[in-house]
Amino acid sequence: MYGRTAVALLLLVCAAGQQLTAQISRSRVDSLLERGTLALESGNTGEARLCYETVLDEDEEAVPALEGLARISLDERNWGDASGYADEILDIDPNNLEAHYIAARAEREAGTQVALILRLVRWNSSESHFDFILGRDSLYSDVLYEYARLRQHKEEYGKALQLGHAQIRVKPGSRQGQIGLFKIYRAIIATQDPNSALSLLGTQASTHARYFHGELLRRDQRPKQASALFRELMAVGTDIPLQAMYLSIARLAFQQGETRRAEIYYWRAVDKINSWLGSELLFEDLKYLITDEELSTFRSLSSNDEKRAFFHWFWRRRNPTPSAGWNPRLVEHIRRFLRAEQDFEYFGFRSWFNNPDELTNLRFPDAFLLNEELNDKGMIYLRHGDPDQINRTIGGDDSDESWVYYARGDQPQRIFNFRLKNMAGNGWRLASLPEDREMIEELAMMDRDYRRLLYATPIERLEREDVVIAESRTIVMDALTTDAHTWSKETRVLDVPHSVDAFRSDEGKTLVDISYGLPLGQLGETAGEARGSLSVEVGLSIGTADGAPPTTRRDTLTFAGSQLSSGYYLSLFRYKLPPGLYRLSMHVEPLGSHTIGRWMEDVDIPDYSSDEMMLSDIQFLLPSELEPSIEIEGIKVVQSPFHSVPRDKPLYVYCQIYNLVKDVYGKTAYSVRCYVAEGAGAEEAEGELVREESKEGIEEFEAVFEILDLDDFDEGTYTLRIEVTDRKRVHTLKRSRTFIIEGG
Repeated sequence: MYGRTAVALLLLVCAAGQQLTAQISRSRVDSLLERGTLALESGNTGEARLCYETVLDEDEEAVPALEGLARISLDERNWGDASGYADEILDIDPNNLEAHYIAARAEREAGTQVALILRLVRWNSSESHFDFILGRDSLYSDVLYEYARLRQHKEEYGKALQLGHAQIRVKPGSRQGQIGLFKIYRAIIATQDPNSALSLLGTQASTHARYFHGELLRRDQRPKQASALFRELMAVGTDIPLQAMYLSIARLAFQQGETRRAEIYYWRAVDKINSWLGSELLFEDLKYLITDEELSTFRSLSSNDEKRAFFHWFWRRRNPTPSAGWNPRLVEHIRRFLRAEQDFEYFGFRSWFNNPDELTNLRFPDAFLLNEELNDKGMIYLRHGDPDQINRTIGGDDSDESWVYYARGDQPQRIFNFRLKNMAGNGWRLASLPEDREMIEELAMMDRDYRRLLYATPIERLEREDVVIAESRTIVMDALTTDAHTWSKETRVLDVPHSVDAFRSDEGKTLVDISYGLPLGQLGETAGEARGSLSVEVGLSIGTADGAPPTTRRDTLTFAGSQLSSGYYLSLFRYKLPPGLYRLSMHVEPLGSHTIGRWMEDVDIPDYSSDEMMLSDIQFLLPSELEPSIEIEGIKVVQSPFHSVPRDKPLYVYCQIYNLVKDVYGKTAYSVRCYVAEGAGAEEAEGELVREESKEGIEEFEAVFEILDLDDFDEGTYTLRIEVTDRKRVHTLKRSRTFIIEGG
């Protein structure tokens, strides 16, 4: 038997142990909550979810963990889960404002996913939660703006505007409220007929309403009135950022055919960024093109300088002619945006009920979810322009449409299927497969997989469908993670042959010859019979891998009419560059014409500063008496931009050898062998030996100049391989180049 003192001591020890266990458990929970919060803030939702769920295993009433899981569900658009977590919190604490806030938003969006009767139930629930918050704290988070979105969903636009303005009045720093108010106004002028929209705008004594009155005029093709209103707002100064005004004026300029002026105004908008809202409005214009990586970059920026640089970088990397004084891709984006605004706008709900991709066969990048104002046709159009062919089958609320983009360059043919399901209007969405057999019959005429599907037996059909679905999945993901420039139909594209050849220079730099040829006959067709001469702008851009603005050079060449008959004008750009990766781009533009010639190439400029034996690139030459020809072994030649040679003419090749070894007498000795192998990239193929010679010298540097006879070869693609052996060190190096032999 224990005495009373012993029992008391034992009880004290047990109590202390329980208290210590509780403290350890509480400490672990706090640590997990902190980890979860940090993970959620950094975008690592998987880790955050694991932390919060572990906390709930310890304490199922841990409100911070339930709030964290609710926020994750909101971000992932799992409205039902978010609402469920909020309900759990409210069972514990009925006055928790954050739970009401989460529930209000979740119920609002859940209502967009269900039929009308259930929608009203969800929306009434959302409204109750919003009213609860406003009855206690009208400054809570962005509650006024979020409530405005519910009113917008219910098409109560007057109330939506009142709440939206109230949000930025009571909390001017609310970013969500600032950009959200613009979105509400934009929805009004896009979805309402002009008279109704104008009436709604008239109820608001705000500069926002004045600005969107101008936007309404612009959309209604009344450029003079719109321009006057925008300039009036700019003159008096308003709370509307200049970026909105300049963007509108840029679109007006394009509508009036002043494409270059449109670009000028766009860059004014960029270069005058001085606020978060201004940069966000410009982001709203290009968000349809952005990649997930670019989106992450933009969201990480904090300063106005960084954001200005981002917009320049964004459009520079898409510019098909960076050497020109304008950006055709940006101008084309303005054109496409105006067309999308007219034909592809959709502000309705995207629910499972109207989703033709019921089995979620398709995959979409995160940036795809930024779109709130266009249907899926608009997204493809903004990224890739006009399709080459459109097929349609119309069936009331269920219709199919396919867009076909023909194969070009290294881009294969692409087919996009859209479907209007269970709805009227403009809510076209991407589908993996058409449902209408007539559409499949149309596509079968141009695509093998659709043809196999059309004629498949019932047993084969599922397998054939899987093939088409897999191809659609790949095509859609690729299309929504890339975008491409297209020239207008009236634009004529010139072929500009070119070659980039690298040699050793001084000071650790590399000499780069960029030779090119201008097709005089095609230029003559551009000039026309009535013109006595033609001025042609030729530009070169040299960009570095760090994304800095490129080095650009532009020359203007003038050709007399007598020159513009046939053949090529040959010339050369020559630079000394530090070794590294460069993006080289050239454009050729006959002034005053709808003609463009261009090429762009990523080139890794080699480093020839080593003391080891090295070979330069293989350069092709052409015999020429014209300046600025150079003389090699008594023959006058110029650098050739061509990768082909007639079989009845010799091929002149040139390369340089660096760091030959001298013997004790100061002599060098080397041998050269030239092989021609059939096929592109056949560097390791044995090929046919077409030239071999041995030489001696006294310099560590030597030049190889060979004239190769190609009479015995058929037309086709070949690889030229030059092997140089330093006979003093018994070391061999190889260099190769692909070329084409044409009929003479």
